[in-house]
Amino acid sequence: MTTLKAHSAFIHAAIEYNLDRVGVKIRDEQGAVSTETALIMAALVAMGIAVAAILIPKASLYADCVPDPGATVAAGC
Repeated sequence: MTTLKAHSAFIHAAIEYNLDRVGVKIRDEQGAVSTETALIMAALVAMGIAVAAILIPKASLYADCVPDPGATVAAGC
C-alpha cells in the first residue's frame, strides 16, 4: 500500500533528478537545499494555487450548464 510519504519522496526524487539533468545544482556541500531552489519552488506553488483559485469557481459556475442527454440547451444558461 502506497502512502502519502512514499508519493512525496517519489515526487521529490523526480524533481531533483530532472533539475540535475539540466544542470541546476539544488544542494550545496552540506546537502541543504539552495535558496534559489526554495524560492523557485515557492513561486511555482503560489502560481498553482492562483490558477486553482481561478479555475475552481469557474468550473463550479458552469457545472450546472451541462445539458442532459437529449436536451438541446441546458436550463438557465
